[in-house]
Formats: sequence, structure tokens, C-alpha cells
Amino acid sequence: GRKTVITKDLIKTVEKYKIDNFLQVDGDLISRTNRKGSGKIKATKCILKSSNMTGVDTITCGDRFLLELELTRCTPNYNAQKKVEVVVNICNLSGDRILLLSNRLIGKKISINNEKVVLQYRINKLPLNPGSYYIRLLVQDEAEILDWIDHSLVFNVEKGDFYGTGYITDCTVFYVDHTIEVMKSKNH
Repeated sequence: GRKTVITKDLIKTVEKYKIDNFLQVDGDLISRTNRKGSGKIKATKCILKSSNMTGVDTITCGDRFLLELELTRCTPNYNAQKKVEVVVNICNLSGDRILLLSNRLIGKKISINNEKVVLQYRINKLPLNPGSYYIRLLVQDEAEILDWIDHSLVFNVEKGDFYGTGYITDCTVFYVDHTIEVMKSKNH
């Protein structure tokens, strides 16, 4: 049989195909039909913003990540006192979840008291390795999934100096701030 040789060019071509077939940076989710859930609350915008608050599709590793989500209450009599969880999954193009951002996990309560609510998810230093990623959104309360959109937004991460040392590498999935301390040996 024939052997398939996977080259960097083939990988780049497959990534470009995946990106070209997903939603890009305009952030408008209102007319999206590939969503699941009751629809009582819907994510209507998903925008990655730069430090000057403009929409972008590329961010540098180590830079501030700011994702703005707009939620719209589509059912007027929806109980605004219900605890709503809004989950942002950052996935690689193979569908693996790399990071999970959730208001419930950090103890932030969200109530949908108005027709529209805007949430900002912030990571002070984006720890992701260079590549392409997408956002999977989930909005739920204690009783049901309200909205679920896969591939809400596709964005790219460029190489950056995450640690601020001048040394840039892309040999990991993500970076973590850490310290190393040199201890004296007990024998000396």
C-alpha cells in the first residue's frame, strides 16, 4: 500500500481549510443556525478585542486576551434570578479543549436582568502556543442548556515572549507563570 507522508505544508493546508470553513472575526452570532439549546438566552456577539478595544483575529502569546460576549434574553418571562453559567472553551482545531473559562468556577454570579448583558472574559497573559483556535460557547442554568455554539469564533495566536525574557519557544501547548528557587544542599 501507499504511505501518506504528513508534511508541515499539509498540516498548514488542513488548518487553513478548517479556518476558512468556520466563522471569522465579525462576532455576529444572531443569525447562526448551528446552535443547540432552548434559546431562552442566546449569545449574540463574540468578539476578540485588542488592547485598544478593536476587534481582531490574531493575538500574540503573552498579550492580554479580552473576549467580549453579548447575551440576549429571548424569552421575556425568563426567570432572571436563575444562576446562569457562561462557559468559554478555547479549543484547538482538532476540537480538543485547551482552556476553560467559567463564571461558576471562579465564583462569579451572573443574572440576566436586562434584555442584553455584555460579559468580558480576560486573561492578562495569553498562555497559548502559536496556532489557530476556536471558541465553543455554552450558556446554561440549573435546569437546561440555554445556548451552545461550537466554532463561535476562530482566532490565531502568534509567537510571543510570554515570560519577557527574550527567549521565545513554541515547544508546548501552553505556558504557565512559575518560579524556580535554588536551594542549598543539606550536605554543605
